[in-house]
Amino acid sequence: MSGNECLNKLVEDKWYIVDILEDAYIGLRYFIRNYGAREYEEARRFVEEVLRCTGL
Repeated sequence: MSGNECLNKLVEDKWYIVDILEDAYIGLRYFIRNYGAREYEEARRFVEEVLRCTGL
């Protein structure tokens, strides 16, 4: 875990989004996988929250 409490809580609460992003990263290189609009929106919001937690 990180020393950033905001980031730790976010990852703990949204662990399933981390799984989707891992699958997307691996799948982009090795597999053909399509994601729906709902998965996209959830992942986008998660990344925006990560950026807020890290101050970027």
